[in-house]
Amino acid sequence: MILTSLQSPVLKKIRKAIAQGGLTDDGLAVTEGLNLVFEAMQSGCRIERVLAVEGLEVDEELGEVTEVSAAIFREIKGTEHSQGILALVEAPIWTLRQVEKNLVLVLDGIQDPGNAGTIIRTAEAFGATAVVMLKGCVDPWNPKCLRASAGSLFRMPVVAGVSDLTELSDLAWYEASGRGDTTIDVVDWSKPSLVVIGNEGRGVSPEVAALCQAVRIPTLNVESLNASVAAAVILYEALRSKRNTLIGS
Repeated sequence: MILTSLQSPVLKKIRKAIAQGGLTDDGLAVTEGLNLVFEAMQSGCRIERVLAVEGLEVDEELGEVTEVSAAIFREIKGTEHSQGILALVEAPIWTLRQVEKNLVLVLDGIQDPGNAGTIIRTAEAFGATAVVMLKGCVDPWNPKCLRASAGSLFRMPVVAGVSDLTELSDLAWYEASGRGDTTIDVVDWSKPSLVVIGNEGRGVSPEVAALCQAVRIPTLNVESLNASVAAAVILYEALRSKRNTLIGS
């Protein structure tokens, strides 16, 4: 059977999720592209359904595939240059109680899905134990954010829509700021820590900043960096520092 009508319930569900920039009403992530679909499968996420443009050869490992006419697929795809395949994947949902509170990255006002997804990918690469997204951030399951994460969202504990951080009160709190007196290379990253990355326009919100020690990345000639770059530099420094501490102990 080949789906040829946009009135199909599954296609309507996919189009709605892409338009709203989040999960489907039943908690499924619209996962587009062969590599991303394989990332979901290899991460152990349940794949509810795979849709592919008619005639496309799909690996049997992905399970049963529903074919979609080329014309219809062009209407539902979320990327300009599509590979002709997407899946509905059960999204892992985390709470603050579930995550390991060793090195937590908090995003405050990060609204660009590409930036957010890149930060989540970076967090996994450099050993952060969780990413917490405060209310006002982009939905992590925005399809653009999911693509930018390159599959890290399927593995990295991400807690979204958070307004109460008291669960993290025992950590050392740091705010990434170009105005900080302390540079990141002198922070004791061996202690359980939390780092807040703020919106590129306004920085960290005053309410959150008041709870943090401001730390800065030592730079030449420029005061601030792109949010995803700042997160990468800080997390790399934290990982490097921890490794050096272990070697020296």
